[in-house]
Amino acid sequence: MVPMNRLAGNLARAAFVTVLALTLWGCRADSDKLYAMKVETPPSVEMWRSAYPLRLEASGGATSLPSESMVDSDSVHKVTASCHHGTGAPTVKVELRAFYTAEKLYLRVKWGDPTPDEGPNWTFADGKYRASGQVRDGLGILWGGPQGEGARGFNCMRSCHMDDWRMAGDRGFADYMMRTPDQARLDFWIWRAGRGDGIKAGGVEDGYLGPEGKEGDTPGEFEKPNSTLAAQEGCELFGEGDQPLVAPEGGPGMTAPGYLIVDDSAGRNEVDAVASHTDGQWVLTLSRDLTPLDLGDVVFTAGVEYQFGLALLDGVALDHNAVNMPVTLVVVDPDRITTE
Repeated sequence: MVPMNRLAGNLARAAFVTVLALTLWGCRADSDKLYAMKVETPPSVEMWRSAYPLRLEASGGATSLPSESMVDSDSVHKVTASCHHGTGAPTVKVELRAFYTAEKLYLRVKWGDPTPDEGPNWTFADGKYRASGQVRDGLGILWGGPQGEGARGFNCMRSCHMDDWRMAGDRGFADYMMRTPDQARLDFWIWRAGRGDGIKAGGVEDGYLGPEGKEGDTPGEFEKPNSTLAAQEGCELFGEGDQPLVAPEGGPGMTAPGYLIVDDSAGRNEVDAVASHTDGQWVLTLSRDLTPLDLGDVVFTAGVEYQFGLALLDGVALDHNAVNMPVTLVVVDPDRITTE
């Protein structure tokens, strides 16, 4: 149990986010930045409620690519701002909040999505396991690093480059891919709904974006389909003739994930996620140690500003939206707070 004096201190610091945002915008604090205040314990429900949100909109609409297999070779699969957005889809409202402790950064993202898509999860019914829908929602955060280290003016479009082009009659077509210029390596957090418990429960892959595109912090696949037919070519996965590779003994209401995380390496799994979907909204809380295990990942330091690109995927290949400007995170140094 948290002592009352400590809880009161945490709530006071959380409430100070509102004070900071409302009273200092005109002088020392900018209204278009996300402020992470330091607290003594992991943020509670009350603390999240008291934190002042940064409200944004993600736009871009439905992707023009018709299947997830095509998306896999293009920029949407890289879970960051696509260069081929469709048109006509409404914008998505996003709220961001953040805290940090002496050990970890906590980042909460809330966004509207009327239909949660968690992939082909298995449910036991009528004597066998049956899979649900195929598509999965997702989120991507591409870190640009701290201010002063090449991140100023960072946005996802900076990393979007033409991969190939072709002509069809009198029309030209271009394929784009996310990759970094000048051999840069950007820390990349990729969350997919419905990722399950193979070796490790979770849902976030900690990778990076480099000159050759998206890579994991360790080589090899991060996940695989939980399907007995996955190793056979030409078979329909998650259909009537399929069953899960890993599942509890069958019984009414028993479930199994559609995808298994198969890489248990610490550096690739160091971002934790807690997600829920209620009242037409996803609420995703990400957390990671301030000092990462992988030397190439971003280090969070009090008093430093960081920029990141944010993308939201509704069904991955179906609808992809991105915040079109970089989000600035301020890790507030409590020793430097002043109201003068």
